[in-house]
Amino acid sequence: MANSYQQRVLRRQLSAADYLGSRGADGIDALRRLVAETEASDGEALVALPRNWQCAIPLKGACMNGHVRTLAYLVDACRADVDLVDEETGDTAAHVAVSWGRLDAVAWLLVPVGARHDVRDRAGLTLAGAARRRLELLDRGDIDAERLRARGMDIDALRDEGAQLAKLLGAVERAGGWSAFAAKFPQRPRVRRAAPWLGAASDRAALAVCFANAVRAKDVVKVVEVKTTAAQQRKRANALSKRIAAAEYAAATAAKASIRADDPPLEVALLNAGLTSSAPGEHNLVDPVFPRALRWLNATTVDDVRSLEREEVSQVDGPSSADRRKLWLFCVAQREALETAVTEATKTAVAEVRELEAVKRAASRPVDPRAAIAFRVPEACFVRIARFLYHAPRPPPTPPPLDAEILGLLEGFVRRPPPPG
Repeated sequence: MANSYQQRVLRRQLSAADYLGSRGADGIDALRRLVAETEASDGEALVALPRNWQCAIPLKGACMNGHVRTLAYLVDACRADVDLVDEETGDTAAHVAVSWGRLDAVAWLLVPVGARHDVRDRAGLTLAGAARRRLELLDRGDIDAERLRARGMDIDALRDEGAQLAKLLGAVERAGGWSAFAAKFPQRPRVRRAAPWLGAASDRAALAVCFANAVRAKDVVKVVEVKTTAAQQRKRANALSKRIAAAEYAAATAAKASIRADDPPLEVALLNAGLTSSAPGEHNLVDPVFPRALRWLNATTVDDVRSLEREEVSQVDGPSSADRRKLWLFCVAQREALETAVTEATKTAVAEVRELEAVKRAASRPVDPRAAIAFRVPEACFVRIARFLYHAPRPPPTPPPLDAEILGLLEGFVRRPPPPG
């Protein structure tokens, strides 16, 4: 009885962890608190959770939604076991990620110390086979398209992603495994994200070759730059225009908010503008004709004054033509002060964007990798860069095996058999 209750508690704990993993960034804090628990209950008494129970947390939820950061936390910090297989479906975490078309999650699970590409599900399909079958179903329309569209999914985007997934896993299968595939293509974006240490190793090798060439080339300096095409120039210009427009809008909004926050009360602004009374002894008071005229125009703040038009001011009854002119000049002065502040702010913002673009372009001039590059590199510089590259991330450590106690309490899951040989 106690053992049955402990099973229920563990299943409840693992189910909660799987759900929080499916929420990605929204559930990571609650997930951290949950995995720190050593006791739990299922509505009755608290019982101790098995040691290292976190290793049995399912990765299904995180794989279904493609939350790679959550997967990294579960595997690296919680040491969740990627070898667990659902006995009913034969699916591993990688199979779940494939069935949902989560490209980055699949690539991350296939890092050298992670999932195997050749494990088969109940239908006898490897990861590549499962990806090809999913793509066939999408192409034939056997998947309920209306249901997917109702959930906000783009069928064409799913097909494109499915094609990429099938292509990636097919290449891994032909290469004989992820390690062999990634070693050939360490600079591919998906490989660099999933196994950054391979890209760093490739960088170190390239740096060593450059250094050797530099030593042999002596004083020869030859850098071959790739010419930018007209299409690339248009694309860069459009991107720069968008950044400038966004910076102008943000700067103008901030400047307007700042000016309006600093606006004095209307009476003080009138007094500062010199619209004082002409009566003897009242030179430090605002001439009442101006506040009355503004009240008649429904202007109670300085910002209201900025929106007044000349025709509105000229139609006010009571003030003389000279007073109406003074009032209109006051309105113009308030409007010009705001426009000047906005203009200066937008000029500064545009200058900063252009300066950043110039620095970015100077730092990333494209170099033709096919050209023979021979240049002199100071040895101290080479050593410094090489040491920096050697600090690249390393693969996560191999997780400890699940304790027999946890395996005994789990229902419906087995560990994936070790690779042959």
